[in-house]
Amino acid sequence: LIKKSHPRKASGEKLITYSHYTTLEHIARQSCQTALYHAIVSARMKMESEINRCVVYELVDEYVKHTGIEPENINYIDFMQLNDISADYESFVKETIKKHKV
Repeated sequence: LIKKSHPRKASGEKLITYSHYTTLEHIARQSCQTALYHAIVSARMKMESEINRCVVYELVDEYVKHTGIEPENINYIDFMQLNDISADYESFVKETIKKHKV
């Protein structure tokens, strides 16, 4: 979601990429563990979505506290640029701002 919140691990370990998931899926198929693989990927995606939701909510909350701007008056484009949020999350950010409680 937010570029600056995805640094490499301190140990230098690389984050898993799409190609790693393709390899893991291939291994899972060979060992007849495809159901487990898909359950793990699904759970991970759900957790990441919830984490993103929490991060955006916290960013909106901090923005409101520091600027005094009511959520309904936030320019979501400026907000996304300020927080380095990908345009892929535009609808997500708009929804979060709309539902934010002061």
